[in-house]
Amino acid sequence: LDEEKHGYYAENYSHIDIIGMESGKGIGKRDSRWDMDINPSLPLDLSADYNAAINSCVVGQESMDGGEYRLLNGLFVKAPDYLPQLAQTFCDYYLHHPTKVVNYYYDNTAVGSNAVGAISFADEWTKILSSNGWTVHKHYIGQSPLHHNRYLLWQMILKENDLRLPKFRYNRQNANYPYLSM
Repeated sequence: LDEEKHGYYAENYSHIDIIGMESGKGIGKRDSRWDMDINPSLPLDLSADYNAAINSCVVGQESMDGGEYRLLNGLFVKAPDYLPQLAQTFCDYYLHHPTKVVNYYYDNTAVGSNAVGAISFADEWTKILSSNGWTVHKHYIGQSPLHHNRYLLWQMILKENDLRLPKFRYNRQNANYPYLSM
């Protein structure tokens, strides 16, 4: 994973300039309108991780030609906020995304009951996103792949030698925490 090769910046300076002039107080809170790398006509891909101290999610989108997959954003909340606050943070950030459709990818760690709520993490994500006007397409991937298998897949993706796999790119501004994690 190379910051220069795989990372990019995509600031929407037109939007930043407009909101700075309109408010007279500065540029305000960041949301998806600041991002030039989002295709407004396509759904967003979402996947999350559920831990005791931190809950996180990543947001991605495939390019129109399918040759590139972009990690657009990484969001997280620390305890005690947990999943409801994380899901609402996603909804607030992408409030202005015109295509209110999410492809939610989850594994076995998101199903069944959990210690902090009566419903599964997957159902809680779906409930909160739906209540904010999003259509959620759930994609259950089953058992989480072994760490070694994920390592080998990422090795192939990052080498960019296999034409069956898209090139991976990440937004250096919004996905800095996932980058550090990777």
